[in-house]
Amino acid sequence: MYAPDRPAKKHGTLRRSAGWRLHAVLLLAATCLAGPAAAQDTYRDNFSTAAYNVNNGSQNFSTSWQETNDDGLANAGRINISGGELRMKHNSTSTWIRIERQANLSGAAIASLSLPWRVNGNVGGSSYRVQIHASSNGGSSWTLLSELNLGNGSGTPSYDLTSFIASNTRIRISQTGDWNGSRQFFVDFVAIAASNDPGVCYAVADGGDRLTRIWRGTGSETDVGPVGVPNIEANAYWPGTHTLYAADAGQLGTLDFTGSGAFTATSSA
Repeated sequence: MYAPDRPAKKHGTLRRSAGWRLHAVLLLAATCLAGPAAAQDTYRDNFSTAAYNVNNGSQNFSTSWQETNDDGLANAGRINISGGELRMKHNSTSTWIRIERQANLSGAAIASLSLPWRVNGNVGGSSYRVQIHASSNGGSSWTLLSELNLGNGSGTPSYDLTSFIASNTRIRISQTGDWNGSRQFFVDFVAIAASNDPGVCYAVADGGDRLTRIWRGTGSETDVGPVGVPNIEANAYWPGTHTLYAADAGQLGTLDFTGSGAFTATSSA
Protein backbone atom coordinates (compact mmCIF):
# COMPACT_ATOMS: atom_id res chain seq x y z
CA MET A 1 0.00 0.00 0.00
CA TYR A 2 1.54 3.29 -1.13
CA ALA A 3 0.23 6.22 0.89
CA PRO A 4 2.06 9.48 0.09
CA ASP A 5 -0.41 11.71 1.92
CA ARG A 6 -1.26 9.62 4.94
CA PRO A 7 0.31 10.40 8.33
CA ALA A 8 2.44 7.61 9.73
CA LYS A 9 1.48 5.85 12.88
CA LYS A 10 3.70 6.29 15.90
CA HIS A 11 6.87 4.20 15.88
CA GLY A 12 7.87 3.55 19.50
CA THR A 13 8.97 6.94 20.86
CA LEU A 14 8.65 8.74 17.49
CA ARG A 15 5.83 11.26 17.27
CA ARG A 16 3.93 12.65 14.34
CA SER A 17 5.11 16.03 13.16
CA ALA A 18 3.34 18.52 10.93
CA GLY A 19 3.87 17.83 7.25
CA TRP A 20 5.67 14.48 7.83
CA ARG A 21 4.48 11.69 5.56
CA LEU A 22 5.69 8.10 5.15
CA HIS A 23 6.47 7.03 1.59
CA ALA A 24 6.62 3.27 2.05
CA VAL A 25 4.98 -0.02 1.25
CA LEU A 26 3.53 -0.51 4.75
CA LEU A 27 2.65 1.61 7.74
CA LEU A 28 3.76 0.12 11.04
CA ALA A 29 3.14 0.45 14.74
CA ALA A 30 6.56 -0.56 16.00
CA THR A 31 8.89 -0.43 18.98
CA CYS A 32 12.34 -1.79 19.80
CA LEU A 33 13.21 -3.52 23.06
CA ALA A 34 16.07 -2.34 25.24
CA GLY A 35 16.59 -3.09 28.89
CA PRO A 36 17.81 -0.46 31.39
CA ALA A 37 20.99 -2.46 31.97
CA ALA A 38 21.59 -4.49 28.84
CA ALA A 39 23.30 -7.81 29.42
CA GLN A 40 23.63 -11.18 27.74
CA ASP A 41 24.16 -14.45 29.57
CA THR A 42 25.33 -17.67 27.97
CA TYR A 43 24.80 -21.23 29.16
CA ARG A 44 27.15 -23.45 27.18
CA ASP A 45 28.77 -26.88 27.11
CA ASN A 46 31.57 -27.38 24.59
CA PHE A 47 31.81 -31.11 25.40
CA SER A 48 35.57 -30.75 25.78
CA THR A 49 35.49 -32.90 28.92
CA ALA A 50 33.78 -36.26 29.37
CA ALA A 51 31.58 -35.06 32.24
CA TYR A 52 27.93 -34.01 32.42
CA ASN A 53 28.39 -31.09 34.84
CA VAL A 54 30.65 -28.88 32.70
CA ASN A 55 29.84 -25.17 32.20
CA ASN A 56 31.64 -23.14 29.52
CA GLY A 57 29.37 -20.08 29.45
CA SER A 58 29.09 -16.91 31.50
CA GLN A 59 26.41 -18.60 33.64
CA ASN A 60 26.05 -22.15 34.92
CA PHE A 61 23.31 -24.57 33.99
CA SER A 62 21.17 -25.39 37.02
CA THR A 63 21.49 -29.16 36.47
CA SER A 64 23.90 -31.60 34.89
CA TRP A 65 22.98 -33.45 31.72
CA GLN A 66 20.48 -36.21 32.51
CA GLU A 67 20.13 -39.33 30.38
CA THR A 68 17.03 -41.44 29.87
CA ASN A 69 17.21 -45.14 28.90
CA ASP A 70 21.02 -45.28 29.10
CA ASP A 71 23.63 -45.81 31.81
CA GLY A 72 23.95 -42.19 33.01
CA LEU A 73 27.71 -42.12 32.35
CA ALA A 74 29.40 -39.40 30.29
CA ASN A 75 32.27 -41.67 29.20
CA ALA A 76 30.32 -44.83 28.33
CA GLY A 77 27.04 -46.09 26.95
CA ARG A 78 25.03 -45.18 23.88
CA ILE A 79 25.05 -41.52 24.92
CA ASN A 80 28.49 -40.23 25.81
CA ILE A 81 31.03 -37.44 25.33
CA SER A 82 33.98 -38.35 23.13
CA GLY A 83 36.43 -36.40 20.98
CA GLY A 84 35.01 -33.02 22.00
CA GLU A 85 31.45 -33.92 20.97
CA LEU A 86 28.29 -35.31 22.48
CA ARG A 87 27.62 -38.65 20.79
CA MET A 88 24.43 -40.70 20.45
CA LYS A 89 25.14 -44.18 19.06
CA HIS A 90 22.96 -46.61 17.17
CA ASN A 91 20.17 -48.23 19.15
CA SER A 92 18.01 -50.87 17.48
CA THR A 93 15.62 -51.27 20.41
CA SER A 94 12.23 -49.62 20.75
CA THR A 95 13.41 -47.85 23.93
CA TRP A 96 14.57 -44.48 22.65
CA ILE A 97 17.47 -42.71 24.31
CA ARG A 98 17.50 -39.01 25.16
CA ILE A 99 19.43 -36.43 27.16
CA GLU A 100 18.35 -33.12 28.71
CA ARG A 101 19.62 -30.18 30.75
CA GLN A 102 18.09 -27.23 32.64
CA ALA A 103 18.92 -23.51 32.93
CA ASN A 104 17.43 -20.67 34.97
CA LEU A 105 16.47 -18.04 32.37
CA SER A 106 14.18 -15.98 34.60
CA GLY A 107 14.69 -12.24 34.12
CA ALA A 108 15.60 -12.57 30.43
CA ALA A 109 13.50 -10.90 27.74
CA ILE A 110 14.60 -13.18 24.94
CA ALA A 111 16.56 -16.43 24.58
CA SER A 112 17.85 -18.72 21.83
CA LEU A 113 19.40 -22.17 21.52
CA SER A 114 22.28 -23.14 19.20
CA LEU A 115 23.12 -26.77 18.54
CA PRO A 116 25.49 -27.61 15.63
CA TRP A 117 25.31 -31.30 14.69
CA ARG A 118 26.59 -33.91 12.27
CA VAL A 119 26.10 -37.61 11.55
CA ASN A 120 28.19 -40.50 10.28
CA GLY A 121 27.30 -43.95 9.04
CA ASN A 122 24.36 -44.81 6.83
CA VAL A 123 21.65 -42.22 7.42
CA GLY A 124 19.24 -43.51 4.79
CA GLY A 125 15.66 -44.21 5.70
CA SER A 126 12.95 -42.11 7.30
CA SER A 127 13.11 -43.99 10.61
CA TYR A 128 16.46 -42.43 11.61
CA ARG A 129 15.55 -39.16 13.34
CA VAL A 130 16.52 -36.80 16.15
CA GLN A 131 14.07 -34.45 17.84
CA ILE A 132 14.84 -31.25 19.77
CA HIS A 133 12.37 -30.29 22.51
CA ALA A 134 12.06 -27.42 25.00
CA SER A 135 10.19 -27.10 28.28
CA SER A 136 9.27 -24.13 30.48
CA ASN A 137 8.30 -26.22 33.51
CA GLY A 138 11.30 -28.39 34.29
CA GLY A 139 10.29 -31.15 31.90
CA SER A 140 6.71 -31.71 33.09
CA SER A 141 5.65 -31.04 29.51
CA TRP A 142 7.61 -30.63 26.28
CA THR A 143 7.24 -28.76 22.97
CA LEU A 144 8.85 -30.04 19.78
CA LEU A 145 11.19 -27.40 18.31
CA SER A 146 12.44 -29.45 15.38
CA GLU A 147 12.81 -32.92 13.92
CA LEU A 148 16.22 -32.87 12.27
CA ASN A 149 16.66 -33.98 8.68
CA LEU A 150 19.68 -36.19 9.22
CA GLY A 151 19.95 -36.90 5.51
CA ASN A 152 21.61 -33.48 5.19
CA GLY A 153 24.64 -34.84 7.06
CA SER A 154 25.07 -31.79 9.31
CA GLY A 155 23.35 -28.62 10.43
CA THR A 156 23.74 -25.46 12.50
CA PRO A 157 20.21 -24.74 13.73
CA SER A 158 19.17 -21.95 16.06
CA TYR A 159 15.87 -22.01 17.95
CA ASP A 160 13.90 -19.22 19.62
CA LEU A 161 13.45 -20.07 23.32
CA THR A 162 11.73 -16.80 24.27
CA SER A 163 8.37 -18.45 24.94
CA PHE A 164 10.13 -21.00 27.20
CA ILE A 165 11.85 -18.49 29.50
CA ALA A 166 11.42 -19.67 33.10
CA SER A 167 13.42 -20.49 36.20
CA ASN A 168 13.47 -24.12 35.01
CA THR A 169 13.83 -23.98 31.23
CA ARG A 170 14.92 -27.36 29.81
CA ILE A 171 16.14 -28.52 26.43
CA ARG A 172 16.15 -32.17 25.30
CA ILE A 173 17.78 -34.15 22.48
CA SER A 174 15.94 -37.38 21.66
CA GLN A 175 16.45 -40.40 19.41
CA THR A 176 13.32 -41.44 17.55
CA GLY A 177 12.88 -44.39 15.25
CA ASP A 178 15.08 -47.42 14.76
CA TRP A 179 18.80 -46.61 14.74
CA ASN A 180 20.86 -49.55 13.57
CA GLY A 181 24.19 -50.38 11.99
CA SER A 182 26.92 -47.74 12.38
CA ARG A 183 24.67 -44.70 12.65
CA GLN A 184 25.85 -42.05 15.09
CA PHE A 185 24.72 -38.49 15.86
CA PHE A 186 27.18 -35.86 17.16
CA VAL A 187 26.67 -32.40 18.73
CA ASP A 188 29.59 -29.96 18.65
CA PHE A 189 28.26 -27.77 21.48
CA VAL A 190 25.02 -26.68 23.10
CA ALA A 191 24.61 -22.97 23.87
CA ILE A 192 21.71 -20.92 25.23
CA ALA A 193 21.96 -17.14 24.91
CA ALA A 194 19.62 -15.06 27.10
CA SER A 195 19.40 -11.28 27.21
CA ASN A 196 17.35 -8.47 28.69
CA ASP A 197 18.32 -6.31 25.68
CA PRO A 198 17.28 -8.62 22.87
CA GLY A 199 18.16 -6.42 19.91
CA VAL A 200 14.72 -6.87 18.39
CA CYS A 201 11.79 -4.73 17.36
CA TYR A 202 8.11 -5.64 17.34
CA ALA A 203 5.78 -4.33 14.67
CA VAL A 204 2.15 -4.61 13.60
CA ALA A 205 1.67 -3.83 9.91
CA ASP A 206 -1.31 -1.71 8.96
CA GLY A 207 -3.89 -4.10 7.54
CA GLY A 208 -1.85 -7.18 8.46
CA ASP A 209 -2.96 -7.38 12.09
CA ARG A 210 -0.15 -9.76 13.05
CA LEU A 211 2.71 -9.12 15.47
CA THR A 212 6.13 -9.54 13.86
CA ARG A 213 9.53 -9.85 15.57
CA ILE A 214 12.32 -8.10 13.62
CA TRP A 215 15.99 -8.60 14.51
CA ARG A 216 17.82 -5.27 14.36
CA GLY A 217 21.18 -6.74 13.41
CA THR A 218 20.06 -8.78 10.42
CA GLY A 219 16.59 -7.50 9.54
CA SER A 220 15.21 -11.05 9.63
CA GLU A 221 11.58 -11.43 10.68
CA THR A 222 9.59 -13.97 12.68
CA ASP A 223 5.81 -14.07 12.79
CA VAL A 224 4.67 -14.09 16.43
CA GLY A 225 0.96 -14.41 15.72
CA PRO A 226 -2.34 -12.56 15.17
CA VAL A 227 -3.07 -9.63 17.49
CA GLY A 228 -6.82 -10.31 17.22
CA VAL A 229 -7.86 -6.66 16.79
CA PRO A 230 -7.90 -4.50 13.64
CA ASN A 231 -6.50 -1.11 14.66
CA ILE A 232 -3.19 -1.29 16.55
CA GLU A 233 -1.91 2.29 16.27
CA ALA A 234 1.10 2.34 18.59
CA ASN A 235 3.11 0.12 20.89
CA ALA A 236 5.80 0.71 23.49
CA TYR A 237 7.98 -1.57 25.62
CA TRP A 238 8.44 -1.17 29.38
CA PRO A 239 11.64 -2.99 30.49
CA GLY A 240 10.80 -2.85 34.18
CA THR A 241 8.14 -5.53 33.77
CA HIS A 242 9.07 -6.82 30.27
CA THR A 243 5.68 -5.67 28.99
CA LEU A 244 4.77 -4.62 25.44
CA TYR A 245 1.93 -2.08 25.67
CA ALA A 246 -0.27 -1.17 22.71
CA ALA A 247 -3.23 1.00 21.72
CA ASP A 248 -6.08 -0.31 19.58
CA ALA A 249 -8.37 2.50 18.39
CA GLY A 250 -8.12 4.25 21.76
CA GLN A 251 -8.23 1.03 23.80
CA LEU A 252 -5.08 0.49 25.85
CA GLY A 253 -3.70 -2.97 26.43
CA THR A 254 -0.76 -5.34 26.05
CA LEU A 255 0.62 -7.62 23.32
CA ASP A 256 1.77 -11.16 24.14
CA PHE A 257 5.17 -10.80 22.45
CA THR A 258 6.67 -13.97 23.98
CA GLY A 259 3.70 -16.17 23.13
CA SER A 260 0.71 -15.83 20.80
CA GLY A 261 0.95 -12.15 19.83
CA ALA A 262 -2.60 -11.48 21.03
CA PHE A 263 -3.80 -8.08 22.25
CA THR A 264 -5.41 -7.93 25.71
CA ALA A 265 -7.33 -4.75 26.60
CA THR A 266 -6.64 -3.19 29.98
CA SER A 267 -8.38 0.23 29.91
CA SER A 268 -9.70 3.00 27.66
CA ALA A 269 -7.51 5.91 26.63
